[in-house]
Amino acid sequence: MTPGAEGTAAYGLPAYRRWDHCIRNGRQTGIRGDTSSTDATRGCAMRPIGAMEHAPARSRPGPAAAGPPGPCAGLPHTGVDRDVPGAVEDTLREYLTRRLEEADATDGTFGRDIAERVVSFTLRGGKRLRPAFAWWAWRACGGSGHGPRARTALRLAAALELLQTGALVHDDMMDGSSLRRGAPSVHTDFAARHAQAGLRGSAAAYGRAAAVLAGDLALVWADDLVAEAELDHPGPTGPDHAEPHHTGPHHAAPHHTGQDRAGPGHVANDGPGPAGQDEPGPAGPAVLDAATRRAVRAHWRAMRTEMVGGQYLDLHAQAGADESLTTAVRVACLKTALYTVERPLALGAALAGADDRTVRALCSAGRCAGIAFQLRDDLLGVFGDPEQTGKPAGDDLREGKPTYLVAVARARARETGDQDALDTLAAGLGDPGLTPEGLARLRSVLLRTGARDLVEAKIGRLLDHSTRHLAGAVLESAAHRELAAMFARAAGVRTAPPDDRPDPRPGHSAPSRTTRPLPKPVAVVEGGRR
Repeated sequence: MTPGAEGTAAYGLPAYRRWDHCIRNGRQTGIRGDTSSTDATRGCAMRPIGAMEHAPARSRPGPAAAGPPGPCAGLPHTGVDRDVPGAVEDTLREYLTRRLEEADATDGTFGRDIAERVVSFTLRGGKRLRPAFAWWAWRACGGSGHGPRARTALRLAAALELLQTGALVHDDMMDGSSLRRGAPSVHTDFAARHAQAGLRGSAAAYGRAAAVLAGDLALVWADDLVAEAELDHPGPTGPDHAEPHHTGPHHAAPHHTGQDRAGPGHVANDGPGPAGQDEPGPAGPAVLDAATRRAVRAHWRAMRTEMVGGQYLDLHAQAGADESLTTAVRVACLKTALYTVERPLALGAALAGADDRTVRALCSAGRCAGIAFQLRDDLLGVFGDPEQTGKPAGDDLREGKPTYLVAVARARARETGDQDALDTLAAGLGDPGLTPEGLARLRSVLLRTGARDLVEAKIGRLLDHSTRHLAGAVLESAAHRELAAMFARAAGVRTAPPDDRPDPRPGHSAPSRTTRPLPKPVAVVEGGRR
């Protein structure tokens, strides 16, 4: 069969429509979703749960500036709720200051050249999207906005950002991307400094090797932070820490008996569980009981493996010139949907002790939103403004990335017999020397085949699916609205402000939404494949 021509193999629909059909019928969105029903979603089901710009002057992390209040209302407001990115950055600064001092003590050159770059890259820009998903899932499932457990949630959220640093550093090196967050990518910066210093050997090879080490260090620090978060112990007791105990119907998971839960509209108890339930930590009772730690670790382990699997699948598809829609969807699912949205949601929910039904609903909603997130990044990578996205336009086309956007264009060109479009795609995709004129021709093909419009429509439908899945969970209403708004922002779709939308839970009207994209391409992704 011709690559990309498998579109009519099921349901009598082209593959780009068949995918919608499968999502509507719920065949790929559960934690243990049955993916055998369609090639287009196979491989996307979750497994069962069980740099610094290197300035010459040494700069140390300082206090983060407070951001504007967030849109969430209804929950007891905390400083974190009003500025989740700022709270995560404060947590990162505290942690990274200590790790940088340790790196300096190990070796001054290592601390200056590698550790400082990791610290600065992590603190320089970024949307903090993954940490925000984890935090709001924690809050939506009854987690407290303050106290020792909230501190644990923030540390897990900060670990996600360090994982993102490692992924981006490696991703840029593998793709040969020269720009990240509006500045030279880490391997490019290392190579430039090698050349400026007149060091021996190949500057490019040095840059790549040093970037591998920088990315590895970020991944190590992420794992260390998760391990520390699991061993956090309660701080001083007092009125601000002794919160009332409440229970609710979606926090009845029997495997979390060592941790108090809250129902909708209440605040979780941040004290230790019943006597004998919590395990001792290094300086007192552990915040996390053993079952919660197991659940958090299971999601963390799976996420790391899925991230690497998606990256390799992307690499393999490029090398093998895989043009299929199936592969495009699998890459989007593994490389972005799970890692960016679904698993961070699952981590927050697991930390809060949410029951299986709630976790499944959040994960299903997150998967749909995560795929929409990747499709938006595919569009931005081709049609976006580099000043907005922070990376050159057309890089995905030059690299021959197996994106869903390109796969749809090929499928449409074959359906309509547009040989000129197929020839233009074959000649331009994967050409590292693609000129602005060649890029313009590829863009024209993506427009005239209808691929861009189809992907825009797909994003809107995925967001609808995400909203419906989210409505199947019993969540804190204000955090529920914030998650729905975050899904829309990630997909680059304009919605009404969270406070103005009706409650989307069962029996209530769904949030109003327009599938019209934001009027100006928005950098919703910082190199959105990750």
